[in-house]
Amino acid sequence: SPGTGPRVDISMITDISKPTISDSAIRLQSAGLIVEAGETATRGRGRRATIYQVNPNYGHVSAVVLERRHHVVRALDFCGELKWEQRSEEDMTFEEGIAWAKQNLARAAANLATPCQAATISVAAPVNPESGVVQPLDGAPLGGVVPDITAALGLTDVPRVRVDNDVNWAARAEATDPAKDPNRSFLYVYLGAGVGGS
Repeated sequence: SPGTGPRVDISMITDISKPTISDSAIRLQSAGLIVEAGETATRGRGRRATIYQVNPNYGHVSAVVLERRHHVVRALDFCGELKWEQRSEEDMTFEEGIAWAKQNLARAAANLATPCQAATISVAAPVNPESGVVQPLDGAPLGGVVPDITAALGLTDVPRVRVDNDVNWAARAEATDPAKDPNRSFLYVYLGAGVGGS
């Protein structure tokens, strides 16, 4: 099935030697990132090979979108399967949106019963790329400054959190689209509640 395979197949797909794959499989299994998912059928005198898959119960990743009239919280398991989604089209203040998202992040974690291992936060406001601080800007759709949005959302224990604005996330998605030439140049311009470019 998709996302599973024995070491020999993983070696062929990745062009990494079988011994390196074996060592990596042992380390990943010890860390709980992969689990055994069965064995291959025996062919002739050959031995059965153990089939591995990503451990969907290792944890989940969360995504948060905060715009004035568009709020989303999503949680995906480590196999990339969407397990939780809540949306709101209500007109909320930034503080109300953060409170709504924090509540739904907690509900998602309780529903999945796994720890959040990584989170991305998209905010319709200027974000300092170094610190993740949401910057104040007159007339910005969401208004004032939030010095630590990670803490405001209750994500301080999450190992990896990335905060950026919606335009930069959209440009990143375009730049990393696997269906497009990775060496191309492009300019992403957003015209909406504000003006953005990346």
